[in-house]
Amino acid sequence: MRSILSKMTIWAYRRLDECRLSVLLIAFVGIILAFGVFYTLITPYGNGVTQAQGGSPDFGLLDGLYFSVVTVSSLGYGDMQPVGYSRIAAAIEVLLGLGFIGIMIAKLTSRPIAHLVSRVFVSATRNRLTDLAESFHSCANRLWQSTQDREQVYPSTPQQSQSSRPDKTLVYEEFQNAVLDLHFASRELRGYIAAETSENIFYRLVPTLSLLKLAVAIDDAFNALSQFIVSLPTRSYPEIYVELLNRSNMKRVSEAKSILEKVCKEFTKERRYGRETAEAFQRVKNTCDKVPDSVDIPAPYNPPDQMVNRGDEPVSA
Repeated sequence: MRSILSKMTIWAYRRLDECRLSVLLIAFVGIILAFGVFYTLITPYGNGVTQAQGGSPDFGLLDGLYFSVVTVSSLGYGDMQPVGYSRIAAAIEVLLGLGFIGIMIAKLTSRPIAHLVSRVFVSATRNRLTDLAESFHSCANRLWQSTQDREQVYPSTPQQSQSSRPDKTLVYEEFQNAVLDLHFASRELRGYIAAETSENIFYRLVPTLSLLKLAVAIDDAFNALSQFIVSLPTRSYPEIYVELLNRSNMKRVSEAKSILEKVCKEFTKERRYGRETAEAFQRVKNTCDKVPDSVDIPAPYNPPDQMVNRGDEPVSA
């Protein structure tokens, strides 16, 4: 029960925080008019408003609006008092008046502070997204370099001198570290987006340019990863499948893809972030889909050591 009330309170706070001051003012005036009409209509039946000091029994619309104003503002001049059902209505109107007046005063006084907080939030978000984009750019550069080094270690033609080739161990370690960093950057991005998008302020203030730069960096990183995997020699060097595309590395690749799919799902909401951002992260999703989740390790090719006798050769007696 407590959790339900807490969620309802948070929901109401967010709705009021997003509501404009002009809308609150119109609603406040509407409350005054609605209760004023209510008092006017039920007064002739003995459940409305009476004069505290006697006076004229006539009670018109202006009197109802007057009593509604002094009630909602908690002034209570004492010249009129509610009777019957109007006592309940007056109590409700007082509570509504206190709430609306407090909210409107808070909005008026907090506007300069809210503006400064928004600027700080935008600056912090831009810096954070820039750092994440640099992390993905670094992964992309290392993966592209790993592709070049791997092509030198395992060339398609054997003309290259063995002495000029990079060390295999260094190539293995660099690729594994790049995959680790890509997996970590993906998890870090997912955690940051999940924390920030819980508040609606994120999609209203997040810099579009920073999101586009982030999308380009992620797309480049996964494009480099895809190119590395699909360009591996198929049968010439089966040991690199064991060293590079082992179960641990491919599991990290699969998890990174799954994480980025969730991030792309958030940013492809065109109404929230705009068409340009949605299209950019849709391209990222398409690139991630091209990265293989697993690979089949080919069996090593063993050429025959000796010639097999053909069936049509004569057999000596």
